[in-house]
Amino acid sequence: MKTLKNIGKNENAILGNISIDSIKKSVNILRETETNQASVLTDWNSNLVKDEKWYSLTNGRLPIEFQKATKEVLMVEWVNMPINANALGKYIVDGKVKRVDDNTFAKHNGEKLDVTVNLVLNGDLKNIKEVYGKALADTVKDIRRLFTKDFWDKKINQWKAIAKTLDETDGDADALKKEKANRTFLEMLQWNILGEPDQYSTEGYSNSLLRKAINSKDGKANAKTFEKLAKKFLADYENAVSINSANASEPIKALTK
Repeated sequence: MKTLKNIGKNENAILGNISIDSIKKSVNILRETETNQASVLTDWNSNLVKDEKWYSLTNGRLPIEFQKATKEVLMVEWVNMPINANALGKYIVDGKVKRVDDNTFAKHNGEKLDVTVNLVLNGDLKNIKEVYGKALADTVKDIRRLFTKDFWDKKINQWKAIAKTLDETDGDADALKKEKANRTFLEMLQWNILGEPDQYSTEGYSNSLLRKAINSKDGKANAKTFEKLAKKFLADYENAVSINSANASEPIKALTK
């Protein structure tokens, strides 16, 4: 049996007694709530990697199946973040690489490529370079690196740290309480309504009301209008419960600039 000591540098650990569907469901639980994190990560500690502690492995040596499943789920969250709204889409090379609309893409006779989730996660960069050119292959490579290093790695490392704490405390969920954010009521309002990164999280809250408005297909869910009014509400509420507006906290002041 392979153990951490004899797994080669370029070899991946063996997936344990856990299904791909289970991994995907668990990732969604970890993303959306803290309530069941302990049970999910305790299960991973016992079953995710055969004969090893998964949190002791580098992310690149985790089971291939685990990497693929977690990336598929987390990529959906990543592309829905406002900062990444223009990452995917249709690209052409016209002197330089440009992201264009469908009509421009259809009319362009030169190098062009529709960059999709599947292409970013699974595309063969060598093949893309040969078929579509180096510039477009580099575009896919850059998007893949941005997602992997700035988002996926951070999520996995965060969960590994919690899993290690649980393992060292025999699965005692109370040991995690000190790790959780201790937001004030005003900070909690801002977090649940806007979901913007704050001092407790650099990634933001994917289940915030603003995020739901952005993703909603309801015609009355106007994200821009909601965001503008939500920010005004937060500022007005902060001022209303303060002695005067000069005492409003800096994060709230920044919202109305």
